[in-house]
Amino acid sequence: MSENHGIDDDLKIRPLIKQTKRPEIQAKLDEELTKIEDSNLGKTTSKIGFNLLLGEEQARINVAREIMKERSQARLEKEATTDKLTGLLNMRGVDKEMNKALEVMKRDGGQMVAVEMDLDGLKRENDTNGHESGNNLIRNAARALKEAGKITNINARHGGDEFRKLIVNPTEGEVKATLDHLAYGLHARNITASVGVAYLDPLRPEEGLAMADGAQYKSKSLKGDGKSHFHIENSETGDYENYEPTPIQPLQIHQQEKAA
Repeated sequence: MSENHGIDDDLKIRPLIKQTKRPEIQAKLDEELTKIEDSNLGKTTSKIGFNLLLGEEQARINVAREIMKERSQARLEKEATTDKLTGLLNMRGVDKEMNKALEVMKRDGGQMVAVEMDLDGLKRENDTNGHESGNNLIRNAARALKEAGKITNINARHGGDEFRKLIVNPTEGEVKATLDHLAYGLHARNITASVGVAYLDPLRPEEGLAMADGAQYKSKSLKGDGKSHFHIENSETGDYENYEPTPIQPLQIHQQEKAA
């Protein structure tokens, strides 16, 4: 052994080694300490070497902490913008996504269509069969909404029996094709709903949302006959036009889009 034998007693390095949680790093530090004690390196050089090694481990720990922090923040953000019952966006989430899309539209052009949907008979379902049955009705309606149209659509539940779909930059015929698919999904699940549709102006989106609400209430006035109703705002006249959907499956929708 050199005169540096016992260097650990002076520098208190081994207690530092024990602070590391990874066995492979501990083994590496132990090995390096033995080499230093058997060499002619001075205490200062030894201390610097160990600080570097410990610094490497601490850097890894810091990176891991940052990753965990980012994941935790992302999880909290997702929880804050997601409807727990359906997995769709909640109102906070849909407002955030809508505003992001509108900013792109202001810069690059494009259009957006709002689809407002209100389920028929949720209260009756809750009163007759219990709230769990009502929750199943809501979940099934959410599936029908999400399955209708492209995966790039923005889908949300306002709360209660109210839902919203935003169709960003729809192609010609895509809006009606999406409504046809929605009608199919609702009918296949024995659900009826009142649906209103309107185009949004990127500079005045609240006006378009109000028009979609108005179209939905027009549909609601016809409920009770055992089928869903759809109304689309006519941007030229300001009136609400009845739309009779042709329930179709997703494959047929994609074929329609290609032909449009």
